[in-house]
Amino acid sequence: MGKLGPMGLSRMLARLAGCLAIPTLLLGQAGTRPYNPHEQFYTTVASDFGEPKLCRKIYPGAVDEHRPDFGTTEWRVAYKQSECYFYVALATKNPTYCDSIEPITIPQGNHSEINKALCTETIRSRSNFQYQPSAFHILDQMMTEMGYVADDALNLLYMQSSTNNPVSRFYRTINQSPQLRSKIEALPDYSEPPSEEKVRAAKEDELITELVALDYHLPALCRKLSPNAYFEIVFRQGPVGRFSLRNECFHSSAQYAHSPELCGEMTPKAALSIARNGIGMEDCQKEAATMRLHGNLGDHGSPLFFNARSFVNTLRKLGYENPVKSEGPFPNWADVYLYLVFYAGPNEKREFLRRVEALPDFTN
Repeated sequence: MGKLGPMGLSRMLARLAGCLAIPTLLLGQAGTRPYNPHEQFYTTVASDFGEPKLCRKIYPGAVDEHRPDFGTTEWRVAYKQSECYFYVALATKNPTYCDSIEPITIPQGNHSEINKALCTETIRSRSNFQYQPSAFHILDQMMTEMGYVADDALNLLYMQSSTNNPVSRFYRTINQSPQLRSKIEALPDYSEPPSEEKVRAAKEDELITELVALDYHLPALCRKLSPNAYFEIVFRQGPVGRFSLRNECFHSSAQYAHSPELCGEMTPKAALSIARNGIGMEDCQKEAATMRLHGNLGDHGSPLFFNARSFVNTLRKLGYENPVKSEGPFPNWADVYLYLVFYAGPNEKREFLRRVEALPDFTN
């Protein structure tokens, strides 16, 4: 036999590939089809969040088929809805969901691990199943379809870390610039006498003033804050309380400067309810004196903006048009998704799942 030319070789490889890719009888049956990206997304979310009702959005005849390739001669075929229940069962350690796995028999022999027996045994033996479904390759599409926008990504990443997020990273590129200091010094002066009737949430101008006062070590800026302005500390479990912004500013300044004298400018606890929630003047003075003695430096902690939108809005008002610094393309929905899976509070998870449930249903 003579040598094959390029065209002849191409035809031979095409015929070989055709032999290897013999269609299963299953996909030839009426009512079956390959699964779609939405169904892959539902399977992944159901597994990651332990949410079985998402499996009901998957068409019962949607098939996940892995044919023989150069790594194996085995066929692995499963209904996508069964895959979804399989991974939910493992995630929740609930063998009840194993009963929803529908078996598939094909002439070639089915070697899929998606079956009721393995599902039940894995839970019973408390074993770890190596493979987990993933939807990172379609996250951009799904998050956009659910109505998430760049501001949502900023907010969620800010909730994960108020210091390691795109807005705070941008702030660190300008927080020692003379221009920023000039802009802050030109902001309004909100100083006034303490008054329980005037207690209010701190304005965005005051929050950025406090942040710059501590970054530049300028306690004089603390004097521009209203003693009646408070900031809130909120954890995933809920709010912790309201604290005096002005007192926090002088307390942190005193610790850094080792200056008990600065503590004397704090509002006394007896004067306002929001002053009673934080450290008092006397304790502040003791701390500052101790830090002076040992030469320790204070740490003023994280920005006190409640969310990224507020932080971004404040920086834009100061003239910074796009106050975002990302380590890669933004928004990075993979980072947002991982936050929702592992760190988000109940309300954020519920909102995410509500949006997933509103996506198309393929049951019928």
